[in-house]
This record gives sequence, C-alpha cells and structure tokens, in this order.
Amino acid sequence: MIITLLMEHSDQGPIDIEFPEKITAGELRGQCTERLARSEAASSRHYILEGKTAEGAWFPIPDDLQMSTTGLTDGCYLRLKATYSTAPEELAEDSRRSLFQTR
Repeated sequence: MIITLLMEHSDQGPIDIEFPEKITAGELRGQCTERLARSEAASSRHYILEGKTAEGAWFPIPDDLQMSTTGLTDGCYLRLKATYSTAPEELAEDSRRSLFQTR
C-alpha cells in the first residue's frame, strides 16, 4: 500500500510511504515517529495516527487495527498528529476531580 504521510512539526513536506497491509497502525505510527523524532523535543511528544479517504474527513486509527482494515487505499492520506495535554503530569484515566473541590 502506498499512502501520502503528513507529519506535524516537521520541516518535510508530504512524503509517499509504502508499507505492508498486514502492519498494525501502532507499528506504523512507531516507525513514523522514529523518523520524525530527531530532536529531544520531538521525541518526548505523543502522537496519534489519523487517516483520510478521498471523500471523507480525518479519523483516528486505533493502534491495534491492521492497516488493511482501515478503509484506506493507495493514494489516501495519513497524518501523524501530536497530542497535547493541559495537565502538568500524566493522570490516570479514571482520576476525576469535582469542579468545586479544594486542595
């Protein structure tokens, strides 16, 4: 499968990549992140992989999904998108605070 990859925070323009259809999105994201993460700042970021078909909108691709089952075909787009958090540190998914809770 040959797809055009767009990488945020990169000086590179769009690049065409070829990969086997049996690869999972998580494996592909890892390979793309390694290519992008040349600096310390880039390597500390977390990324998600998003896909776009010719007639559709961007959609997230779960890490455990095989690329052959995403609905993407030759000529579609992938985007490596940085995720951001406003929390000062990593929080557990089930941690919650009341809106009016005091410390």
